Amino acid sequence: MSNGRHLKKKYNCLKTNVIESNHGNREYKVIRTAFVDTLNDWMYLKKVRYYENYPTMFNIQLDTLVFFNDSNNRALLFLQLQRNSNCKCTDIVVLIAAEKDDGKWHFYNSVNFQYIVSEGRSARYSFDELSRMSVTRAMKDGLVTRLKKCKLNNKYITEKWFPEKRKHYHQKFLNNEY
Repeated sequence: MSNGRHLKKKYNCLKTNVIESNHGNREYKVIRTAFVDTLNDWMYLKKVRYYENYPTMFNIQLDTLVFFNDSNNRALLFLQLQRNSNCKCTDIVVLIAAEKDDGKWHFYNSVNFQYIVSEGRSARYSFDELSRMSVTRAMKDGLVTRLKKCKLNNKYITEKWFPEKRKHYHQKFLNNEY
């Protein structure tokens, strides 16, 4: 089986497993709601420069796939930014790390963690295509333990997306230092 077909098969398997595990997970709805509130805060209340113009440039959607660690206290979310027809920019998927502390979800954004997926392409991607491409890229980066298995790599979520400097990067983001 070619690597491309192998990745597509694993993506479909992973997507099915994640959707099934999220279906019965109370935290799934909680984290999605909390992130939408946080994103609105970043865009409209705090006027974070990175997001300030996004509503006019992009169609914004939070991917339906949320990748939780085994303890359900950390997660990885993909924020999809599909360019509007009048924007001469690229489609972007921003990876958002989430951590639950004292019963509340906190989100960490760093512009260092994003996938630019349509550079040099005139047509924009659909949200399904953005999801597939970004999850496939994360799979290659270590999201699954081995591509032959259809299992999330707990260390990838728990450790890779929570480096010691995450709060430092996030504070720079909030202070418009990017």
